[in-house]
Amino acid sequence: MIRSTRSRAAAMLAAGVLLVAACGGSDDSSTTAAPGETEAPSDTDAPDETEAPDETEAPGDTEAPGDTEAPSSEAWTVNVDDCADPDAATAPIEGTIKIGAVVPLTGGPAAAFAPVAEGLQLFIDHANAEELVPGYTLNNAAVRDLLNEECVPQLAAFTGSPLWGDVENYPWTTGQLVPYTTEARIYARQIQEQFPDGAKVALFYVNNEFGNIYYDAFSDVADEYGIEIIDEQSIEAIDANPPTAQIASIASGAPDAIMAIPLGAGCGTFLNELANQKAQNSGWEPAVFLTNTCASRLFLQILAGDSGIGTYTSANAKDPSDPANADDPAMKAYLDAYAAAGLKNDPATTSTGWTAGEVIVAIVNKAIESGTLSRQSVIEAARSLKFTPSLDREGVAYEMNGADDAYAFESLQVLQWNGTTFDEIGDLVAEFEGTTEYEE
Repeated sequence: MIRSTRSRAAAMLAAGVLLVAACGGSDDSSTTAAPGETEAPSDTDAPDETEAPDETEAPGDTEAPGDTEAPSSEAWTVNVDDCADPDAATAPIEGTIKIGAVVPLTGGPAAAFAPVAEGLQLFIDHANAEELVPGYTLNNAAVRDLLNEECVPQLAAFTGSPLWGDVENYPWTTGQLVPYTTEARIYARQIQEQFPDGAKVALFYVNNEFGNIYYDAFSDVADEYGIEIIDEQSIEAIDANPPTAQIASIASGAPDAIMAIPLGAGCGTFLNELANQKAQNSGWEPAVFLTNTCASRLFLQILAGDSGIGTYTSANAKDPSDPANADDPAMKAYLDAYAAAGLKNDPATTSTGWTAGEVIVAIVNKAIESGTLSRQSVIEAARSLKFTPSLDREGVAYEMNGADDAYAFESLQVLQWNGTTFDEIGDLVAEFEGTTEYEE
């Protein structure tokens, strides 16, 4: 299906969602459950969707993981006057810190993100066992409230939507993923490096808010990087059929590169159909770029097989399955916990949830250091934190600075899948760190 409309979406990742909120007080009425026991989140009008240069020891060997240095500037503070209950936002949290996770576990491509919930729960259990937040117990609960309206911090939301950089309108929500706008620009830059005389590029994307955000982001910077977009093809999010007609159309134009924005199992389906078209068009070998939501062995190795070899994508975390990381102390700690829990999903996807939990613990500890642990101090800590997650690549850090730097992560390593592991292409791209770009 050829795209007929453009959506300036201020929306979140439509399938992979992880909302984390630190809740306080003595109210024990909320339902508690491990993420693996939750249902897929229901639709709501709330912003409900949603993913280290300093040295750090393995999480099991440290009181609080990573460095928690605040960027040097006047401290950012949140206004609680408009909260539904300002007193609840500033009330001290005692005893149990309730953390809500909303993750779709069923329903087409969304189910591929279930390991993220397992990783979050894994680190929460680890943090409690190691007393990484002394004096407190972390309680992971399923919540579906209008958290932003209630002034409940939403931390490490698994989205790269530019909406999460809108501090003025959504001060209580922070994202975990590199902004889609930044990721798209990094791919465009890589295409320019590979085709310095200009490149003809085709776009393939899932026709939902997630796909539309990437589509707009890549299209907006194409001219800047000498890219001519010669075809645009989409598939509906609920369509599980191979995109035969779409890829046939793309193949007829023989572009130099393809920017592909599928989702979930559609990552493998796209690559397999592309392999069919390449077989029918001898000599056509386009450079294929996949968004990093597809950077999983489940998609590239199991679902796509040989069809995924040579595909470009990106990441800012280390790969738990790469033998090169086998001797990394932090990776060993994570994999030991993974094995002890009897988990069977993709370790790389699960590790993103572990990192989210690690970030949350660092935020909570920084909030405690402020003197009073409250919803207000939690979100203020989240937006003034510099922290080194133990599983991230060298040179990657969580760093926010109020409205001046509203995104937690803005660095990516371009990767190429070789059938077994990911090869690094060039150096870590970190030039977009410290910027805030929000567009309606």
